[in-house]
Amino acid sequence: MRTIGTGEDDHRQTTRRVTRTTSRHVIYREGENEYLPGYSPIDFHIAFNRFNSLYVQTGSIAMPESQFPLGHSENPYELLIVGAGPHALTLLVRLLTKYPVTLFNDEEQDRLLRHVKHQKGCGMVDEARKRKYLVVDEGGEWLSRWKKLFAGYDIPWLRSLVNIHPDASRRMNSAFNHSQNTTLHVPTSSLFIDFCAHLVEKHHLNDVIQQGSVHCIKPMFDSSCNICKGFEIDLLHNGHCKKIHASRVVCAIGNGNCLRLPDWVPPCDGCNTVKWPKECLMHSAELVKSGVLNCEGCCSKEQTQLLPTLREASKGRLMIVGGGLTAAHLVKHGVKRFDQVLLVSRSFLRVKHFDVSLNWIDRYGNVEMAKFWQENDPRIRLKIIQNAREGGSMTPSMWEYIESAKAAGSLETKQYTEIISAIWRTDTHCACDSAETAKGFWEVHLSDGSIENVHAIWMATGSKMNVTQDPLLSQICKAVPTTLIEGFPVLTHDLRWQSSIPLYVMGGYAALQLGPNALNLAGAKIASERIVEALETEMGFDQAHADDGAAVVGGWANRYKFLEDEDAC
Repeated sequence: MRTIGTGEDDHRQTTRRVTRTTSRHVIYREGENEYLPGYSPIDFHIAFNRFNSLYVQTGSIAMPESQFPLGHSENPYELLIVGAGPHALTLLVRLLTKYPVTLFNDEEQDRLLRHVKHQKGCGMVDEARKRKYLVVDEGGEWLSRWKKLFAGYDIPWLRSLVNIHPDASRRMNSAFNHSQNTTLHVPTSSLFIDFCAHLVEKHHLNDVIQQGSVHCIKPMFDSSCNICKGFEIDLLHNGHCKKIHASRVVCAIGNGNCLRLPDWVPPCDGCNTVKWPKECLMHSAELVKSGVLNCEGCCSKEQTQLLPTLREASKGRLMIVGGGLTAAHLVKHGVKRFDQVLLVSRSFLRVKHFDVSLNWIDRYGNVEMAKFWQENDPRIRLKIIQNAREGGSMTPSMWEYIESAKAAGSLETKQYTEIISAIWRTDTHCACDSAETAKGFWEVHLSDGSIENVHAIWMATGSKMNVTQDPLLSQICKAVPTTLIEGFPVLTHDLRWQSSIPLYVMGGYAALQLGPNALNLAGAKIASERIVEALETEMGFDQAHADDGAAVVGGWANRYKFLEDEDAC
């Protein structure tokens, strides 16, 4: 018996089968006494051949060659993605996956995969359209900054569930979740890197990435100034700036472009006013990559080793400011390089498995997300996000390390303590000593009235989420103003900057639409679904419905539609 569908409305509920008779072919509806005559064996043969031949095609739409190079104003990229982190990877994989798990249940996916298993040329990627996509990243490779941060801080585990990953198909779940008996597990960072590398290779995503940095995104309007025709992008690569054009832009830049420095950090007005060695006061991001400063000209941008060895770092005292997971990992590095480490936190040290409360995790999170999306006031949404994240926290395993370091005498902690001021003191009064050669220490005044002398300060104070201070998005704010709530833009439902501007935002800056998980992989999955739905509508194609054969096998169309098309011809 071959199961087929005879209607768009009820083909899922009732099984039909083709019954051969000596006189004619009829359709017999099982469970009902009804026969539908009217089609000969030749008609069925034509229909089956037609949708089978359609299905083995990749679904690519033929695109005419242009006399202008790709990126020219007359031949723009269809899609430009700024950033190549986990969010950008999740979006592009979802866009290139023909049969995503979000559109098909398990039975439909199994039926699709069985149908295409031995079909030659039935690719999972639309290569024709992929050639008009471009991903720009400073590192020039996928997850370059993400891998540097995780390697620099020596973070062994992710804080996202093992079943939340960038792949849009169901087939990779078993491989990624091998030997796990529950979904409340987190993968290792090495497993996640290998998994993402497999996705990049599977979809040939190294073909669309280009090294460089986007300095400006300028919307281009028509003569009426009402419709955005696309964007002019200033792309800096190897010291040269060139202009490229794209019809649509997705910003997946993360939140590390604007460091959060405490008020007590001494001002830096120029190279001559810096009285301390650069490595004696650094943000955690600067420890991974030197030269990421709030002001230019204070020191040269040069690559250094991760967590550089300080001057006489094997001796002395280190102060770490912060109470989150980054601060805990900096403690691990600090105890190896200093005689004594002091951890100062303005609140108590929170211990959580995830960076959001447990009621936002897994299936329980659906209830909280429903409450979040039912709230229309963006200010109330922001309060919900702040309450869910509760500031920095560390995992139970890192808490155990903190306690063991305290027991060994190499670490001291001060909770509910803030820094009032920090003054750099030199060991010599010789005016000819330069800042790089002078020996000195920090005199730190704390809110509990104590004074601590330390040789270096590492700040694990995170980054600021404010589009007006972001180097890239601040220019968009000036060109196309939008509503801001404490630095967060109020985006449309499909994460556009404005309904008439095809500029999409992913990550933390989309938190007012995505919720507390906007920074995590869970937020990347939700953002990808919304953006892809908008892109498919705007670009005039539906990747999941790109060929008629898949529509039949997937279960949302029937074979008789093709017979009607043949009759019309």
